[in-house]
Amino acid sequence: MNRPRLLAAFLGASLLGNLALLVRSGGSASSAGGPTDAPSFPSAAPAAVQAGATQTPSARELGAALSAADPAAFRALLEVAGVDAKLRSALLQTLLQHRYADRFRAVFPDYAEEMRAEWWRNPDYRDWSSPDQLERQRAARRLQEEFGADLERLTGEDPRALDLEGNPWLARQYAGIPRAKAEALHRLLGDYQEMEHEIHTEAAGFELPADREKLRLLQAERERDIAALLTPEERAAWDLRASPTADRARELATRYSAGEEEYRRIYALQRAFDERFDSDFASRDGRSVDWDLHREAQAELEKDIRRLIGEERYLAARRDGDSDFMQARAAAQRLGLPAETAGQIFALRDTVAETSARIAGDANLAPAQKKAALARLAADTRAQVERTLGAEGARAYFERGAMSWLDEVGRGSRLILGENGPETQPAE
Repeated sequence: MNRPRLLAAFLGASLLGNLALLVRSGGSASSAGGPTDAPSFPSAAPAAVQAGATQTPSARELGAALSAADPAAFRALLEVAGVDAKLRSALLQTLLQHRYADRFRAVFPDYAEEMRAEWWRNPDYRDWSSPDQLERQRAARRLQEEFGADLERLTGEDPRALDLEGNPWLARQYAGIPRAKAEALHRLLGDYQEMEHEIHTEAAGFELPADREKLRLLQAERERDIAALLTPEERAAWDLRASPTADRARELATRYSAGEEEYRRIYALQRAFDERFDSDFASRDGRSVDWDLHREAQAELEKDIRRLIGEERYLAARRDGDSDFMQARAAAQRLGLPAETAGQIFALRDTVAETSARIAGDANLAPAQKKAALARLAADTRAQVERTLGAEGARAYFERGAMSWLDEVGRGSRLILGENGPETQPAE
């Protein structure tokens, strides 16, 4: 099951801090001049509530409510004070978290003392696969469920409710599905996620065939439940936005700055690939993958997308994701150089590839002469980078691993620019 939304609670923490300051200062008109020690909070409703909501709660009453065993007393005061419902919910979530803090710490190991005592190494997390730690994880999930139930009773809000207004990621996933069905689907997926998590917990990082079979059966059952809930059109809308295929297609669409229609076409290509190779391991039903065929199909998918988005955007995206270019761009920005500087430095790679190929293929040059010519090419390229970035900038650029292939060129290899990036090959 999904965990409660905690962002509002963290935001509310600072607000509770301000309330605490108010309590300590006695900054309410109704408590001015009164004693500063807050009395123990009575089991009955606060005075302001008993008065029929005609009085503003005093700082003393707020302080007592914060210290009371029952957070409902604090809720009553907030209601009487007319605190906005969303702010009230955030404050109550934070208060409840504070009440649960010690219990959560009890089920999770505290590495603070170990880190202070042995500052020279990190805590050992390997024991998380031990039976004791697995039970701790289960206890933590049970405690999280209890927290969620208390939060629902306290605020009237279901922690598992679908927040389409406050969560743009969820709003994007469930677009095109009626609200009632979206909420039902959200709960269904949360239940299956919890069951999958339990299987992974039991596997403890070492899945057996039996574990994979459990996951496969669970996935098949989830698919049947989703099919029973959604119409084919609603399921298609969901898959287009929230499926693993959609995640892969969206990453490609982002990389190539694709528009909506291009995304849909990329999604169709990716979906055909995923269905062919059953990209979700749990659904393979024990079947092995022909990895040679997989690589060929992956290359064909790349070609199809390349044709779809065009050569210019394809090459620009490859350049933008290249470590040499990213380092050159970062250097230019840091040194205050023109934006085109990164492209100029990156273009040196094409020059080196062309020149080194010409040297390697020159039948009039002896091996020693080729090696000397390639060494000069590498030195000249480094000098060009230094003229562009300056001595300090160039030194930092190379020290960060940029153009590491220049070392091999300097030792007598030619540079080859393949689909998988720069490679070197002896020129002899």
